[in-house]
Amino acid sequence: MKKFLTILFLCLAFIPVKAQEDEPIDSALLLSIIKETVEKQIIKEICNVPFGTSIENAHRILTNKYGKPDSETHNAIIYLRQYYAGFFFDSIVFSFQSDGTNTYFNDCKMIIGKKTRKAANEAMESLYTILSEKYISEEKVNKDGEKYYSGALSPTGDNVGYRIIIMDSSKSELTGNQPYQTILWYGAYDYIKEEF
Repeated sequence: MKKFLTILFLCLAFIPVKAQEDEPIDSALLLSIIKETVEKQIIKEICNVPFGTSIENAHRILTNKYGKPDSETHNAIIYLRQYYAGFFFDSIVFSFQSDGTNTYFNDCKMIIGKKTRKAANEAMESLYTILSEKYISEEKVNKDGEKYYSGALSPTGDNVGYRIIIMDSSKSELTGNQPYQTILWYGAYDYIKEEF
């Protein structure tokens, strides 16, 4: 996020420099550059499923891509042991938000199970290397002193676009029966704006 703000401030700093050179400022061009920069940072889809898509449409897209899901609920579609963008994931969990009438794809957890924390950290670093080439990203530290990464912008403007975290876990099929999991987490994005 810091890189994103730096780029934005550099663009804005361009205005006084141009004014000092007594050249007309093309504000439309500058706004276009800023808009394009911001647009490139918005996470719009994952696994060819646009965020905000209904569970029915997502199911069709994912079935065409990966085949029949390994598990389904009224608000989730789960695939086990899948490759995506050159990475093997023990599970990919697509979650949906509902307003009672419609559903919205708002959360995706891509999970890599590892035997050791060191291996989980290596997986996190590999994912970060790839994502930081495309999105403005930053290293953070949680309240327990553990490093994680976050970056990009959410499609709804209410959250960061993604996080990469490491969690200790109970062994399960979702984690490849491993005690540590590296999670590439998109969401949860809030498509339902409930108010009083």
